[in-house]
Amino acid sequence: MPRAKTNEEFYKEVNDVNPDIDLYGFYKNGNSKIACKCKKCGYKWTSTARNLLKPKKCLGCFHTEKIFEYPDISHEEFCEIISKNYPSLIITGTYYKGLKLISCTCKDCDYHSRIRVQMLLEKTYKCPICKDGKENIKYGINDIKTINPILYDCLADKSDNDRYTINSRAKTDFNCLCCGKLIKNKSIDKSNRYGLRCKCQDGNSLGEKYFYQVIKSIDENIEVEKYLNGNMSYRYDFYGMINHKTWICEIQGKQHSEKSFHTLGGRTLEEEIENDKLKKDYALSQGIDYYIQIDSKESGFNQLKESIINSQLSKLYSFDNVDWVECYKKSLMSDVIKVTELWNQGNKVMEICNITGLGKGTVRKHLIKANEIGLCNYDHTVRNEIKVLCVDTGEVFNSLREAENKYNIKRGYLSAYLKGQNLQVANKTWIYYDESTTLSGVSA
Repeated sequence: MPRAKTNEEFYKEVNDVNPDIDLYGFYKNGNSKIACKCKKCGYKWTSTARNLLKPKKCLGCFHTEKIFEYPDISHEEFCEIISKNYPSLIITGTYYKGLKLISCTCKDCDYHSRIRVQMLLEKTYKCPICKDGKENIKYGINDIKTINPILYDCLADKSDNDRYTINSRAKTDFNCLCCGKLIKNKSIDKSNRYGLRCKCQDGNSLGEKYFYQVIKSIDENIEVEKYLNGNMSYRYDFYGMINHKTWICEIQGKQHSEKSFHTLGGRTLEEEIENDKLKKDYALSQGIDYYIQIDSKESGFNQLKESIINSQLSKLYSFDNVDWVECYKKSLMSDVIKVTELWNQGNKVMEICNITGLGKGTVRKHLIKANEIGLCNYDHTVRNEIKVLCVDTGEVFNSLREAENKYNIKRGYLSAYLKGQNLQVANKTWIYYDESTTLSGVSA
């Protein structure tokens, strides 16, 4: 068996073939995803390692070299030209020189989209729904209901299943699975690959939530947000042990290979890639048997399912009995909705914290969002203090802060005690207090 080439050897081979490309990533095999940057124009993209060993033309340079001259004509003249090239196309936008995309509607299939002016003028556009681009629906193979039953359940018009395939670029309306609100004019293909995005969502990664539901259904003993041996420098998404084999799984979105959060104050792509390497090296040095990285750039039902099944986890677990549909459905349920339901049932913020295990700040953030979209009535400007009773003295405090100040209790300790953590707080016993609280020997 031939020796696997090193990262340095791979970089040298690529440089010999494509000297104008800078690489940012680590080579493992031909399927490795490598971040690239053109030295000439600065264009960035991601490619598999094997493709970089062939001569590559930078797409950014290609578009720069291929300069299209937009005609200096009126909107009426433009519409006249297009009507001759495409009799079934209605121009709903307004043309002016330099406009790159223009809104159009196909009269034959009522498909609405923004089309490149260059394609219309060069006669290279084809409607993705009808004529040469007509969708060939094969039930049981590429229809929406078969490939993504959850997305089908969300369709506002179920007859769309008979008009469009799962890969259709057509836009239609959906109902949010969580709050039931109508989500208008969303691409079927993108909704399948990236999931429906509603205002009620909690902002957590769909990939992580889906993975958690799947792995939890076959192993109750997994740990979330794991730190190894007290080292707080590296936090891992999931940790587990089975048959005396330990594993760590990292769910990785676009920021790990394509698009960083640098502009939002996070790491650059290069820093993210380097941090991923350091995390992996540390985990393996601590005796972790399997270090698994799952690509969740596309968080659709089948994309995530295939990523999990094709990972090394298949060596440790059998996924034969996993109810993938149910797991995906649970992962779509937003913490915003859970928190809102508890609030509408009359629970206070701290009571919701105790029930859900979420932090006070997170609960308030979810309630503010729910209030904004009309799911509940919550005014974050109104103080909602929780009363607490010191059982030993019979004192009732109007807030945790009041009790902390009197007994010189460190901030957060009393809250942790009330949530069930085994702490000594001023060597006294504490409970939440309301008007119905009664203790023998203690006067409310």
